Amino acid sequence: MEEKNINIRIDAGTIFKTLVIIGLVLLLYVLRDIVLIVVTAVIMASAIDPAVRWFESKRIPRAIGVIIVFLFLAALLAVLLLFIIPSFLAETSSVVANIPSYLGQVGNIVPLLDQSFLQGYVPLIQQVAHQISNINVSAFFGNATGIAGGNIFQTAQLVVANTLDLILIVVLSFYFSVTPDGIEHFLRIITPAKHEEYVLHLWARSKKKIGGWLQGQLLLGCLMGTLIYPVLTILGVKHALLLAILAAILELIPVFGSTLATVPAVLLALLDGGATLALLVLGYYVIVQQFEAHVFYPLVVRKIIGISPVVVIIALVVGAELAGLLGIILSVPLSVILVEYIEDIDKKKMSGRHQ
Repeated sequence: MEEKNINIRIDAGTIFKTLVIIGLVLLLYVLRDIVLIVVTAVIMASAIDPAVRWFESKRIPRAIGVIIVFLFLAALLAVLLLFIIPSFLAETSSVVANIPSYLGQVGNIVPLLDQSFLQGYVPLIQQVAHQISNINVSAFFGNATGIAGGNIFQTAQLVVANTLDLILIVVLSFYFSVTPDGIEHFLRIITPAKHEEYVLHLWARSKKKIGGWLQGQLLLGCLMGTLIYPVLTILGVKHALLLAILAAILELIPVFGSTLATVPAVLLALLDGGATLALLVLGYYVIVQQFEAHVFYPLVVRKIIGISPVVVIIALVVGAELAGLLGIILSVPLSVILVEYIEDIDKKKMSGRHQ
């Protein structure tokens, strides 16, 4: 048999390109915090752009419209920090602290469960309750783990650093918003000339879907929370605010979010008020879900069309694992851009096969 010699040649250009790509990846990793801040500012500016354009359509200068939107968001954040979040944390702490007694009630309702098995979780649950009861507003500005385990000086450093990041995000998003086509100008600066047209076209398509998804989720979340809180309060269900906020947050999860929100509400109603109250709560949640599925969602679905529920769920999980709350905020917008890019590659391959 003849031996075949296989020669693999790698020219200098290939080596150089490979080194450049590796260098860019390393640079992005080193500057990942700054990259996250810039990306968050871009997403925030894209989210408020429809409101700013609405003010422009009313012949209000763009700068004034941006300022009005930012003042509204600042007022909303102040209300959340001063009134809603403290009550939410207090109700969360109360629920977690009462879980040991709830476990005892569950054991009485379901005799098949071993009481020793249930009570084995009590120390762990009490520890969680203690941690939640000690959460304060500073935890929203710093790393909760670092605050819990560090000294006062470390806590101050975390709060200052994260507050500066928040200020930088607001300043950048304000600049992107107040400048007509500010994001497009930014993309032209950072994009090589030969790819500029494609990147701008990709961003224009992605921005439309991102804005629609954000508006749709905010609308659904507010609707669910608004519908659930007053009725649970009238029915006398404890922790109505906690359950309403939970329902609004779980709207981020397509298809299953509203069902997941039903479980804790019915369970708490059963343990605190008995079977009759639990059935009433279950019936109301079913009615709300029917309205959501047949009235609210069809009105919103045209805005979020093209974003697969599977993609949204995977993106939320990966984003939360990689970057916590900020990762959750950025996960779906970035996944939309990635899906658009992959679809473009697929279309290019298909067109090449037909030629």
